[in-house]
Amino acid sequence: MCKKILIAKKDHIEDWMILDNGSLKLLEKTIIAEQNIKIYIHSNETSKHHRPHVHASYNEREYVISIDNTIEVIEPKEDKFSRYLIKTYFRSHLQYFRKEWNSICSSYKFSINDKGEYICA
Repeated sequence: MCKKILIAKKDHIEDWMILDNGSLKLLEKTIIAEQNIKIYIHSNETSKHHRPHVHASYNEREYVISIDNTIEVIEPKEDKFSRYLIKTYFRSHLQYFRKEWNSICSSYKFSINDKGEYICA
């Protein structure tokens, strides 16, 4: 007798997520992971937010922090932990975050100036 096993998958798979070879695209790329801090970017940001941003987590707190001309917490509201993340990581790694943003599917891309810096268009 054959048994049929069904697996319920919570994630919705869309066409852009599947590569030509049948495997799935990376949905999240970790940029920084140390101690209890993780800063990452999603591979598709065309519909959720309109501003360039990265996601950051510290212990059990989750943040969305902009990387355009104004570095600020988009979600949830700013607190001392988000200020710590911005002061410690965002000021010194902003160019790298912007470079990573340009590598994903998004409705906004940074321009690159003569010095090779990623700037807001």
